[in-house]
Amino acid sequence: MAVTNLDTLLYSLSNSTNIPFFKSSIATQLSAGWTSLWRGTGGYPIQGAIPTTSAICTSATVGAFPLPVTSGSNVLYVANISQNSSIVSSFLLYDRLNSMGGLSGTVTPAAQASLVTLTAPAAEGRCLASGADVDWFLEWYSATGSTASNATVAVTYDDDSTGNLAAIAVGGTAVAASQMRQLIPAVNGRTIKAVNSVTLSASTLTAGNFGVTAGKRLFGYTCPIASLSINSDFGATGFPIIKSTSCLWMVSMPGTTSSGIQFGNLVIAHG
Repeated sequence: MAVTNLDTLLYSLSNSTNIPFFKSSIATQLSAGWTSLWRGTGGYPIQGAIPTTSAICTSATVGAFPLPVTSGSNVLYVANISQNSSIVSSFLLYDRLNSMGGLSGTVTPAAQASLVTLTAPAAEGRCLASGADVDWFLEWYSATGSTASNATVAVTYDDDSTGNLAAIAVGGTAVAASQMRQLIPAVNGRTIKAVNSVTLSASTLTAGNFGVTAGKRLFGYTCPIASLSINSDFGATGFPIIKSTSCLWMVSMPGTTSSGIQFGNLVIAHG
């Protein structure tokens, strides 16, 4: 049942599932840059799968947080997160919707097809079909080269028009695994509902492996002091609704050039 008053809130909080997590530090990241913890090792959930062609991400995808199964009108909420980070860092929790890998840092000048859409997740109620509540990224699974290159990303906007985003630098220095670059709509007031292709202006001289990832942002929080546990209750998380099929995914913005060791507990309340 949906949480609509204090009684149902208290019932939901008392009827919850604890999900512990632990991720080892990931090296060669950008201080104040985006880092995906999807491929983090050392614990739980296990290291996330590298997609090839475009694939819908669910709670059954390798690397996702395991979620309780609901039935009928029952729903799930992210009620609490407690976390200890070995470095000062900010975090975002996403529902990872759709991702693909297999793009190369050496293919140019041809466009590399990378069709990632919101059709299936939107039909499940996990996001808006317009993409208004979705963030888009280029995500690296293995390093591309250091030769300067720009990526031109072709997208479909919420009004079904198409266009290219502003060029994104993907060379000059090697882009390491787990680094990400956010895709920003080039037209104010529009949102992205599909990414169609990626074209490099030059070879980075190392193929590597990267791709496109779409995720619905659930909430953000900060670990402001290294190795000091923080706790975000339902008021801080905003009590976002998720589905039992949601693929929960942590993203960080580290204060150093590594992601740091992350461990804690995620509480999922049952509506």
